[in-house]
Amino acid sequence: VQFSVSQKEAMGLLKFSLQNNGLKVTNPTPYYITLSEIKVGNKLAKLEPKLGNTMISPFSDMLYQDIHQKGKVQWSAINDFGGKDQFDGWVQ
Repeated sequence: VQFSVSQKEAMGLLKFSLQNNGLKVTNPTPYYITLSEIKVGNKLAKLEPKLGNTMISPFSDMLYQDIHQKGKVQWSAINDFGGKDQFDGWVQ
């Protein structure tokens, strides 16, 4: 499968789903994506580099056990220039 999306488009393609043990974030792209914030409703996920939970590898997923709700999700990802791009979607 060949991808012809930009890094910014890839950051917006993250998939969010509620699992029994938390919020699963799936990266279906060939890009490494570094998150600076995830918020579902009014609840912020605990993102900390020392926990190793800020970067999602290509074609993999990350579980955030402190989020247990569906609804609108907003996230920020760090772009190649060190800035933050913001996105929103829904938790399935």
